[in-house]
Amino acid sequence: MKELKEGDLRFTFSDGIPALKYDETRHFQAFKDSIVEGKGVDLLFLKDDTIGLVEIKDFSGSESQASVRYRIRKGLRAGIVMKDGYLVEEDSLDIEVSQKAAHTLALLYGVATYPKYSKESAEEFEPFLITRPKIQVILFLEGNLGSDARSKKMIMKNLQDAIKKRMENWIYIPKIQVVDSQTYTGDLASIFTVRTDQRS
Repeated sequence: MKELKEGDLRFTFSDGIPALKYDETRHFQAFKDSIVEGKGVDLLFLKDDTIGLVEIKDFSGSESQASVRYRIRKGLRAGIVMKDGYLVEEDSLDIEVSQKAAHTLALLYGVATYPKYSKESAEEFEPFLITRPKIQVILFLEGNLGSDARSKKMIMKNLQDAIKKRMENWIYIPKIQVVDSQTYTGDLASIFTVRTDQRS
């Protein structure tokens, strides 16, 4: 089993499931340094012929700042949030996740064509360089989100539909999911388990 930590969340992948922290790889750093606003998902895993792209957002303890992130926006508009005492623009999650997935897939293709990557990076990406893979996109959305007017379940369903709509015109992704530590069941539960570290 392989354990990968993202913030306070620990993802333990089942035996035989290759997984890595994609946004900490050497190739992602080169991509980010070369492409304006280059982005990438947090984790990659491989199950049979399916590459899983996992983006993790943990709003636990900062739920009041999250509402602008899960509101669906038309077009490519950012929302305004307060961060460290300043007003800054941040994309809604459907925009961010679809962009990160697109950039991740572009880099995986780039790695497959690059003739001189190092032995170390070749080894970490090798399982993912398969022909005509299926793609699965997962937004892992943690935190006590929602209100009386709109439940977290509704928020997750709306985000899932919005991500699918942003991606379906240019790539076929048979499975796009928005889940949390209470709802990752079925196939996902056979791929990884999640536990939360003690929060300070």
